[in-house]
Amino acid sequence: MTKSEKESTSVFPTITDEVSIDELPHNTSESFYLDNFTFALSSVLGNAEDKALLNDEDLEVINTFDHLSEAGRKLYVRLFQRKYRWLPMSKLKYPGIAADLSFALQELLSAGFLIGEQNLHDLTVVLGLLPAPDLRILAKDVRLADTGQPKSRLVECIVQHCSTQRSVFGRSMHSVVFKKAKRLLGSCCLLKEEPRVTLLRMLLLFSLTDITLEDEDAGLKVLFSLLMANMQKIVYPSYTISRSVKALRDRDSLIRLQKLLFSAAELMGHLQRHEFEPALQDYLMAKREFDNYYKDEDVVRYDESLPVWVREFTPNSLYTKLLYLGVEVLQKMRNYAAAVIQLEELLGQTAYCITSRGRWWERLSLNIDQHLKQPAKALCVITSGLLDPHVRTGHKLGLYLRAVKICSSPKNKSLKNRLEDVPAVLCQEPPSRVFHGKLFPKSTTAAKTSFYAPDFAENEGLCGVEDLALMHYEQLGYTDGVHGEGATMTTVLSLIFWDIVFMDGIMDTFWSPFQSQPLDLRWDNFYLNRKKEIDRRLEELSNWSDEVC
Repeated sequence: MTKSEKESTSVFPTITDEVSIDELPHNTSESFYLDNFTFALSSVLGNAEDKALLNDEDLEVINTFDHLSEAGRKLYVRLFQRKYRWLPMSKLKYPGIAADLSFALQELLSAGFLIGEQNLHDLTVVLGLLPAPDLRILAKDVRLADTGQPKSRLVECIVQHCSTQRSVFGRSMHSVVFKKAKRLLGSCCLLKEEPRVTLLRMLLLFSLTDITLEDEDAGLKVLFSLLMANMQKIVYPSYTISRSVKALRDRDSLIRLQKLLFSAAELMGHLQRHEFEPALQDYLMAKREFDNYYKDEDVVRYDESLPVWVREFTPNSLYTKLLYLGVEVLQKMRNYAAAVIQLEELLGQTAYCITSRGRWWERLSLNIDQHLKQPAKALCVITSGLLDPHVRTGHKLGLYLRAVKICSSPKNKSLKNRLEDVPAVLCQEPPSRVFHGKLFPKSTTAAKTSFYAPDFAENEGLCGVEDLALMHYEQLGYTDGVHGEGATMTTVLSLIFWDIVFMDGIMDTFWSPFQSQPLDLRWDNFYLNRKKEIDRRLEELSNWSDEVC
């Protein structure tokens, strides 16, 4: 797609008024959901390299979907974008699709895209789907003492009761309660796993450059982006798409990437809920399943042939990030020796996630120094990190400062002279200005630090440190100021270099029409790929007059 093609045509229906999805007519909004979904599938099928990663079963799923009625396809897309779980059919309401969804639901069941309640065998899930009033009726039937508890607690109590009690006829209470609960629940449905995974795989191919570790249902986010573009809430820059290499060399790589996303999302979920033992098992299971590919020389050799910014989308790069999540888990469980071993393994390769190496070296030196109490070994690690060509200045400074701390500690008198053997990192001190303010006493340790506004300020009362700084500079004659944490400068520089950032002629930096930046933006290669243009623009800037600035 060329710039002119991108500017002159649109793959989306056009909406001229700024409205939210809730304000659109129901039939229009439902068409958007289906149009975006089919556009993503068509884009994958229209790319020969992506289509080659699909097999006959995948194509049959897509063909079956295409032959569903419009109502069936619209309903499936809406269910597909919801949280993956059982849904009571009585609660499904999409008037923009049909006033009565029974025909569309039956069609999806018959086509194998949904499964019904006859496949639901988990008592906890059934109880969780029941409305609170029905759940309390059930609790009274099994003679629970306290039926006024929160729903989640009530479910736990009923399940526990069923596991320990039997009916008067000696039957398990589990089967008795399960039948009653399913009768109260009525019909329910769940997306069938096989076609759902196939379609997620298609969206994964469509949005490969947007995947993150948190994205279990990889690709669903892009449907929202498409919707926002439909509604002109998001406008993407114009650029030329150019793809010369394949991040996924075969179908097995695609399958492995999707499995890794599922594993990483589950591990992160356990971490966020502070469930460290299940997180550890997820990490160990991933190592057993994927470690052989990580050490496969053919796989690594192919990945190393890719541009470094494209290599980020390979299964082994994702696996590398998952391994560092394992380090986080091991540290949470205070197993620092195992965390050190994993960090050493990560640093033993230079093919994947090379921009993370500085962070790995810093974490390794900290664990060895602080937790394993081996300061001499930590100094050796720091030296290796400082000599690593992939470590950037900020991390090098952090490593060097840790070396200074180790050598100057009274506990490490024997290491005092070892600092001379550590490569020094000398950074120029940034300019600074010191001014004073009167601190307002804190009422609690958690309270935000506040200052009395200066006497010369127009507004009396309390202010934060940022406002205090703005008032100080205003007194010096700077009438317009903003606290931006660098956002202002980033925006100005982006505008000045906009045409260079989105320039043509650099292969594999734009793979999708829905990118807000080139893929190589945060890599050293960004400057090298545009050196001539950037240097020329910098020279122009140096000649700008004060009026232009």
